[in-house]
Amino acid sequence: MEIFYCFLFVQLFSSVVTQETTYKAAVIEYAPKDEFLSTKQNFMENVQEYIRYIQQAAFQDVQILVFPEMGLTGNVANWRELEDISTEVPNPELNISPCSHLESNRYSQFLVDLSCVIGRQRIYTVINLIESRLDNHSKNKFYHNTNVVFDRNGAIIARYRKINLWNEPYFAAGTENEISTFATDFGVTFGMFVSDDILHKTPGKDVLSNAAVTDIVYSSSWKSELPFWQANSLQHGYAKSNKVNLLAAGRNDPSVGNGGSGIYLANGRIAETYISGERKSKIIIQHVPKIEIRTEQFTSCQGSTGSTAQTYHLGIGQHLPDVTLFHTKQADLTNYTFRSINLHNKTISEKICSGESTFCCDFHIVVNKHSTVFQNYIYKLVAFYGVTRISSTETVGERICGLVACLDESNHSCGGRNMLSPTGVSFETISIKGTFNQKHSHYQPSTLKFDLTPATDYMYCTEQINRNEIEVNMITTQSHDSLLTFGILGRVFINDNTYPGTINSGSTYFVSIALIYFVNVCNFIF
Repeated sequence: MEIFYCFLFVQLFSSVVTQETTYKAAVIEYAPKDEFLSTKQNFMENVQEYIRYIQQAAFQDVQILVFPEMGLTGNVANWRELEDISTEVPNPELNISPCSHLESNRYSQFLVDLSCVIGRQRIYTVINLIESRLDNHSKNKFYHNTNVVFDRNGAIIARYRKINLWNEPYFAAGTENEISTFATDFGVTFGMFVSDDILHKTPGKDVLSNAAVTDIVYSSSWKSELPFWQANSLQHGYAKSNKVNLLAAGRNDPSVGNGGSGIYLANGRIAETYISGERKSKIIIQHVPKIEIRTEQFTSCQGSTGSTAQTYHLGIGQHLPDVTLFHTKQADLTNYTFRSINLHNKTISEKICSGESTFCCDFHIVVNKHSTVFQNYIYKLVAFYGVTRISSTETVGERICGLVACLDESNHSCGGRNMLSPTGVSFETISIKGTFNQKHSHYQPSTLKFDLTPATDYMYCTEQINRNEIEVNMITTQSHDSLLTFGILGRVFINDNTYPGTINSGSTYFVSIALIYFVNVCNFIF
């Protein structure tokens, strides 16, 4: 009889939790320990810190907790370190709790410890770790950059091996059929990926082919690059354009550009976002509205005016401007088309095309120039259709329209930052419109303020023009006076891993790729 009542209570509790209109989520911006000489010592300290955060989140009734990429391990210096800080991960289909399989000795002690504390605290937890895998055929050992999901019992119910590695020579990439999703007892189904995966069709877009997925858990160790590749900006743009809730946990090391976390809502609002120039950890806890049905409309208009966002960027001494201590890299914009704008003109209307291509961007801007105040940034309009190098081994296809801040009149200064917020000018209205080929592509807003958080007061509209094209229109809903970036960021997946440069026409571009390949082959032969 006691068993029956216990079962009935569990069923009733699950039903009540499922019927709630929100769930409580937490993400950790985590600064890995580095005070010890030994990687293993630092690693074990990080495990203990993780346990403390799990207990803290559970005490505050958090239902799901997300940790960042490489938070446990920090940077891996060499192959020899991997064995001490990695573990085998059970197949999620087996629903194994490492805490309950001590006799097997298959799993590293840290995985067992985490499983046990998660089971005691009864909280869904997403942890990024180094997975070791022995290939049964070759008998070779491989290592993966892996996210694992523990359920309330401490059992591993999902595993994702990072597919799109970024200068990670020690790791084997996951395969494209390893897209990961998981369901929870509070009625939300999540997709999952890691860091650079957010840029790519697989898994960034493909995970959404599962109609049940309404929310994403995202572990990152992103290094920000301006003007279009800043962490919080990308996170917000992904959530807004795909109409999903995004739980983003970033690794914190501002001296090298690591950082940026947040909880972003499907309606375009920001529940909370965090970035700081101080090396420190931070837990973000928010109630997240549940999405009954995720809509993928090619014609839609979405705003975020009146956002109740809480933005934290305070650090040392709890006063600004410590965000200036956060290191950001400047992107190589050599192949972009630039147009300088005269801010003494109150109204600016310009059409810019990328190189000699037919890809063009229309801008309409209303400016309020403060004649008595020194202007410490120059603003330029940019258009780009082409391929950009993002690592030593990888290039990505892009279509971009944007207004960007520059340190001076030179194009190569764009994406740089001053120590002070923009002065001398405010933008009363910014409207950017472009026609984009939607085949093998994805488009999202890209906005950034001086405090390195996304702007929210604008409308982002898409309209289906024909079978292959959409019109994207971004327009502000109030004035902005601290902008670094405001634009449309497009990814063109079909052009990935081709030669970097501007695409002026399909024939010209692909002939040039073939020519480069031919020259390389000839050089190799002769």
